[in-house]
Amino acid sequence: MDDSSLEENILKEVISTDAELTELVKTTGFKEALGQLTDEAGNISEPISMPIFVYEDEAPKKAIILYEDYQEDYVSWLDFSPEEREKNVRNKGKVEGFLITETEFKPTDPEIIIEGDSSIWKPNMPFVVKLELDGVQEELAVFLKQYEIKMTVKHVYEDTSKSIYQNLKHKVPSEDPLTYEFLSQGTMAELLENLNINRTYEGYDYKKMTVNGHQIEENYPVPRRSFELVIHYEGQVALVEAPTFDFDKMNVAWQIEHYALTKPSVLKIINSKLEKDWQLYATGSSMKNEKQDRLFNGELRLYQQGKFKQINDARQHVIDQERETLVQEIDFKGTTQEGLVLTQKQGNLIDQYSTKIVWSLESVPKITE
Repeated sequence: MDDSSLEENILKEVISTDAELTELVKTTGFKEALGQLTDEAGNISEPISMPIFVYEDEAPKKAIILYEDYQEDYVSWLDFSPEEREKNVRNKGKVEGFLITETEFKPTDPEIIIEGDSSIWKPNMPFVVKLELDGVQEELAVFLKQYEIKMTVKHVYEDTSKSIYQNLKHKVPSEDPLTYEFLSQGTMAELLENLNINRTYEGYDYKKMTVNGHQIEENYPVPRRSFELVIHYEGQVALVEAPTFDFDKMNVAWQIEHYALTKPSVLKIINSKLEKDWQLYATGSSMKNEKQDRLFNGELRLYQQGKFKQINDARQHVIDQERETLVQEIDFKGTTQEGLVLTQKQGNLIDQYSTKIVWSLESVPKITE
């Protein structure tokens, strides 16, 4: 570092104290020192701020390039255009250049050379950018960091914004929205598996996924920026549980006898469709002993509010959905005036008899009043 120079017969001198200069030269680069100017007549100026350049070892011969390594978001770096990437390096890397003449450091922008495949990256490995000015070269390191992104997840019915129920019976909605943070990698199917995000709920069929409103497939790559995932489900009208009716043992009747079920016998139906209700139909067949092909003399009756319908080979409309009930459990256990009742007539032989009931559901428009 020189402490004086001559330019156009004007003497420039650094007049900072030794202690001040000692502090300045602890680091390299441009600094502000205290100086003064003296002309040919010997006139001395008031103290002025004077830029000086501190260097190590030998003074630069042609040019000098100043820069700082820095850290950048990996996703942002990939998304930059070549022009944006160069601007990013120049600004965040604080890139400056100076051509050196006998009388001055002339500010001149260095050339920024960005080569190589930016998508090939590993944690903590820098992406090297070359800087060049009048034959002088430097290498600036951009440390690309992969930041965690956020995903907001919703589980909705069909194409609505209404959350599905994670518990139909008690009408417990899914815990929407939930937010997850993670590194962007892999496919959406892999991500859901790794985060244990469930897509199986009683009463619903998985339909599709959308990311920020656009439908995606299972192998869709995880987005590199924060996003909203909406998982869509179709509703069901389904008979999910049907009992076996056991009237146990009974004596041969000498007159008409009626027998009620004594054990819980529950038929379970779910309906998660917002726009539909259901009606339940039953079709029976003759009760007989299959081995002997012996018919039972009697019938099955379904009593409701003191009235009954015979369950036979004619399809019978037996039960309607209770309004706003998503899970309906129908227990056929009851009395001889309520529930499923076996009526025995005279003329049966001691034997074991059985029959089958075929249940069927029909969807009907939901009652809104």
